[in-house]
This record gives sequence, C-alpha cells and structure tokens, in this order.
Amino acid sequence: MDQTIDMKDIDKDIDAILKAYVAVNSETCTPGEKGAEAFLLDYLGNIPYFAQHGDHFGSYEIQDDPLERSVCWAMVKGEGEETVILLHHSDVVGVEDFKTLKRHAFCPDRLEEELKKISAELQSEAREDLHSGDYLFGRGAADMKGGGAIQLALLKRYSELHGLKGNLILLALPDEENLSAGMRAAVNLLAELKEKYGLR
Repeated sequence: MDQTIDMKDIDKDIDAILKAYVAVNSETCTPGEKGAEAFLLDYLGNIPYFAQHGDHFGSYEIQDDPLERSVCWAMVKGEGEETVILLHHSDVVGVEDFKTLKRHAFCPDRLEEELKKISAELQSEAREDLHSGDYLFGRGAADMKGGGAIQLALLKRYSELHGLKGNLILLALPDEENLSAGMRAAVNLLAELKEKYGLR
C-alpha cells in the first residue's frame, strides 16, 4: 500500500488552523478553556474520516474538575498495534503582559498591525522580526497552538491514507500551564484506548 502523505499546501492548512486556534481565548483556569475544546471537536468532526468513525475522537472528562474541562483526543486506526502519540496543550497563559494591546492578543493579523504602529518603541531585534514578515504574533502561537496546528494538519492527512501501518493518536490537553490536570486525565484515557484497541 502507498504510505505517502500528500503534503501539498500543508503550510496553508497549518496557517489557517493556527489563526483559528489562536483566536480562541483559552487562558488557563478560565471557562475559556472549553472554547478550545469546542474548536477542536468541530475541526475533527469536519474531517471525513472522523465523520465516519465517530468513536475515534471525542472529549475525555477530567474527573471532579471545577471548570468541567476535558481532554480532546482523536485516533486514526491503522493496521497493527504500534501507535504514535501527538501531544500538545490547548490552554495559554494570561495576556496582562500585552498591556495596551491585550484586546488584540488573540488576533494575529490585527496584533501585527497594532505592533507596527508602535514599532519605534520596540527593541531593535524585535522590530526587525516584526518587519521581516517571518513571524506570526498572538498568545499561544508558539506555546503551543503552533505545534497543535501542525499536528491537526498531519492527522487529517494521515486519516486519508488507506492501509496505514500503525495508529496515530492526538491529545490536546487543558490545564498544562497550571496543574497538568489534562495530562493526568490523559494517562487514564490512553490506558483505556490501549486496552480497547490493543495498542502499543
């Protein structure tokens, strides 16, 4: 079977996913974290593989969590037991350090425009980065919704393969910036998936 992934235009997909993901204000320990969960479930539900395999993705509730957060997960089930796990966190730290620009912290394009208006106040290295056009700004873009966007784009492409050797699981964790409640819940989720599907 052909195991070649079509990488055409993946950069555009990653950029679109990332900007939409960053737009979700998912500050840690706030109800906004549920917004990231909704975003992820919507994205996954629109991938044909998961529309056809509704039991291969979902949210896994964190027990006794006051904010009722859940771990979002998805699995592309292939042949065999070997399994790779893609992992990122969906919460972000607060935006107080953005000061007067904090209302733009979750809109990369607008934030870049606003930063350019005050670029004279920035340190020279930051100013050069800003004007280079090589960077995307916004809370969570690097830590770590950028990684999450790459994982989501890859997961979609792997879901399009036929006869995939092995399995792929994606985990998106809340509460990483605080007490890691998401990862602690994910350990139980992984144990359940391992048992149910015979994964290694």
